[in-house]
Amino acid sequence: MKKLILSALVLTLINACTNDLDNITTSQEKNRLVEYTCAGKSILLVSFTHTSSNKELVNNIAIINGFSKKPIILKSHATATGFLYSNAKYTLKGNDQYATWTIGRMAPINCWVDNQQLFEK
Repeated sequence: MKKLILSALVLTLINACTNDLDNITTSQEKNRLVEYTCAGKSILLVSFTHTSSNKELVNNIAIINGFSKKPIILKSHATATGFLYSNAKYTLKGNDQYATWTIGRMAPINCWVDNQQLFEK
């Protein structure tokens, strides 16, 4: 039941926040939700989502919740190891257990996973 609700939430967020990503659908088989605790006790809830469009395959995205009132969508970028998601203002990079969250030109904020992955399908 949690997986179904979470999948519906992810789809709703993508549909609501895709100004430049029209006609996106998610692949339910590769979605992953991870909760990062960051320095200063802030929480980042990150949904790593594989997407596709009618026109072509779109890069994987990360949807950040818990930082601002609206979800933040970051596109993936190639790295030798770990992951890197960013847009013009925000960057999330790291590996499964540790990440750094950067806002603009501010110093990176260290984040880590306290609990196991919340959801993986």
